[in-house]
Parts: sequence; C-alpha cells; structure tokens
Amino acid sequence: MPNTAETHRLEVLRSYELVGSASEPDYDQLTELGARLFEVPICLISLVGEHEQWLKSHHGLDVCSTSRDASFCAHTLTVEEPLVVLDATQDNRFRDNPQVSGAPRIRFYAGAPLIDAEGIHLGAFCIIDTKPRVVFGTDEQRLLSNLASIVGRRIQKGRASRAGLAVGGFADASPMAVITVTAEGRITFWNKAAETMFGHSSGNMLGRRLDTIMPVRFREMHNAGMRRIVSTGSVPLSGKTVELIALRADGTEFPIDITISSWQGLLGIEIGAQIQDITARREREARLEHLAVHDVLTGLPNRSGFVSNLVKCLEEHGSGTLLALNLDGFKAINDGFGHALGDAALQAVAIRLAAATENGAMLGRIGGDEFAILLPGTDNPVVARSLADQLLMEFSQPFHIAGHLLQIGLSIGLSLAPLHATHADELLFSSRFGPSCRQAGWRTKGSNVRRWHGQPVDNQASVQGRAASGHRAR
Repeated sequence: MPNTAETHRLEVLRSYELVGSASEPDYDQLTELGARLFEVPICLISLVGEHEQWLKSHHGLDVCSTSRDASFCAHTLTVEEPLVVLDATQDNRFRDNPQVSGAPRIRFYAGAPLIDAEGIHLGAFCIIDTKPRVVFGTDEQRLLSNLASIVGRRIQKGRASRAGLAVGGFADASPMAVITVTAEGRITFWNKAAETMFGHSSGNMLGRRLDTIMPVRFREMHNAGMRRIVSTGSVPLSGKTVELIALRADGTEFPIDITISSWQGLLGIEIGAQIQDITARREREARLEHLAVHDVLTGLPNRSGFVSNLVKCLEEHGSGTLLALNLDGFKAINDGFGHALGDAALQAVAIRLAAATENGAMLGRIGGDEFAILLPGTDNPVVARSLADQLLMEFSQPFHIAGHLLQIGLSIGLSLAPLHATHADELLFSSRFGPSCRQAGWRTKGSNVRRWHGQPVDNQASVQGRAASGHRAR
C-alpha cells in the first residue's frame, strides 16, 4: 500500500519549487557560515525527494544531487532533533555507505531536519567532516538547529514571495481595480487597473487613506465603518458586492461595483477590494429604460411611458387635459411611398407637434398613427380648443418630405380630468372613443371634429385640405 504520509510530504516539497532549482546567494551564505562556525569542510542544504536528495546549496562538495538510498539526510525525515553520527565507519547504518567507503569519505555527520510550518520534513541542514569526532555537544546541536530554522523560514518566505508575485501579477493583469488596505484604511496594494480607473499612480497611493477615492460627502461614513472594524475585528461587508460612487483624481465622480474580502494578516485584519467601473453598464441600463418607455422612431414617450406620465399627472394635480390625435390617411402614405418615407413622415409629425405645443405639455406616440398631448393641471375646455385649433391650423400646411408634398389629415379627441374620468386608462379611452369632443362644445362649420384628410401626392401636384363634418369614427 502507498505511504500516504510520504506522498503528502513529497507534494508539499514540490510546492516549494526548490528541487532542481539553481543556487541562490541566501542559501549559499548560510552553508558557508555553517562550515565556518563548526570548522568543517562541507555544509549542505539537502531536500529529500522520492529517489534523490537535491542539494540546494553545497559548500565544499561539487555535486548537486545524490541518490536517496545513500543519503544521510534521509534519516532526518523521522526525527525532530539533529541526527549526529560521530564516526560513520563505526555506525552500522552507514559503514557500508558508498559515501563513507568512497568520496567524499564521510566520517562525521550532523544534520538538523528542515521542518516547515505544517510540520512537514523537507530535508536537512547538515555539516560533514572527513575526520571523526568524539563529541558534538548540546550547544552545538542547538546552534545547528537554529541554522536549520533560518533555512526553513527562508524556504517558506520564498514560496510566499513567489505566491505573492503570482498574485501580484494576476492582480496587475486583471481588468478590475484591485486594492488592499489595512484595518485603519491605509492602502497597501494598488494595481495597474486602479491606476487607470482612478488616475492615481501606485507610488502616489501606497500609504494613503482609502477615502481619497471617495467623494467628500461619503468620507465620514466610510471612516466610521473603518473604526468599527478596528474595534470589533470584523468586516460586515466581507464577501459582498455593493454599488458606490467613487472619485477620480480629476474630481469627477463615477459609479462602481466593489467586492470586499478580508483575512487575518501578519499585522491584523487586512481588507481587499475588487472594483469595477460600471459607468457603461449604468448608461446601458439607462438606454434600455429609456427604450422601454420611448418610441424609437420619434423619441417621444411610447404608450407605456405616456400612460406613466398621465398617472403621475393625475396623482400630483388631480386634473388635466388629454388630446388624442389620429393621422387621417396615413396608411395611404405607407402604401404609396413605402415605410421608409412613412417613418420620415411620422418623425416630421412629431417635430411639428412639439413646435406647436408649450413647454409644459407632454407628448407621446401611443400607436402606429396615433399621438397624444397631455396638459397637466388644467381642465379648461377653452384652453383645449385653442390648442386643437392651433394644431389643425399647423396641419393645414403640407409636409415636405423626400422631394414630395404630403398632406396629412388630423382628427382630435378630447378628455378632461376629473370631468370625464379620474383614472389614466379611462381618460385615455374617453379621449379616443368617447363623446368628449361633443361635450367640449367643439364646433367647426357645424362639425363635431375638424379633420384634415390627406393623401400622398407628388410635389408637382396641388394639395387639397378638406374639412369633413360628422362624428369621429373612433
């Protein structure tokens, strides 16, 4: 059966990425120091792999690895204290070892195990002499263990540094701003995306307070939150994403999504933030919201948007005048000249309606050839008639579109709130289908509703506007 503990040990050893790696000055200085302190010709840092031991540093020995079977250091994997061999020729474990009978002719060996923070044995820091010793005392063993501890910390620091470089590289390559701060709110990391997003360089921001990137009106609230973190030791927003307003170096504000993380660092709680500029998303959402309530062709509120305005008008004012407009003969334009010219005609109608109404009036396109005008806060039929007459006069003039003169007729229905209805849908229905025109007392040459009937004609032909009497057909 496989040795589970040994399999795990080898996995941990590989995670340090030292086996097969080049020499490093930090390790070489320690083996040189060990050789001098103990007055021996050889000092090694040995990492014991599955089949070989890799000598990360080898002062006094011109090899980089040896077989694990011949390794003295492999015997330190099962002990906590230094392994001491005073005379290898007299030790049954080693007398037949090829490194004893042959080069480098080991006689004295002392190796302190290299043990990481998890308690995993990685190898040994050892000293070797070609002469046997009579004694290797407690103080000497303690000194050897201390040197092994220094090596072990250096090994772990190297892995953490590589991990930090990897994380830093990942953070710098991230399109999101990545920032880390202390519990007091001092910035300790600021990636390239943060530089681009906020307009501050990393060198300028490290050590500064995080509230530098917040509008002044939010800073006290933020600082109060940081004080709570220091006093309670907890980060309530850890693992959550919230939307905030941020501040660029040039003083402009913009919306962000910020995801908070927290962990226990060497100096206490540390906090990280991943930040995304959501300006484009907000603009896209605003466009979608606009499209949901506006007509794409004319830019006017569509039926949904107009009804929403009508509801607000009735809630705020309790009164209003609604004019429903129908373009007579518009189908003939579409059939005669095509939908492209028909669309242009609708845009022209919207422009003429906007020009004919006052600023307080609300326009909308509520159907294919139907428009509506809302006069908030007034239920005076005289005002309504005056506007209707003005519209009819405006539509008595032909439209010049794509080289054609087009006469577009107009029919107008009227409802007054609260006289005819108090609810938006009822008021709209009344203006389109009810008897409101007659109730308003509209009369033009004996007619109930004035209409300008139009049909598409070539720009060389004359344009006839005709007033037709009779009730509105719908």
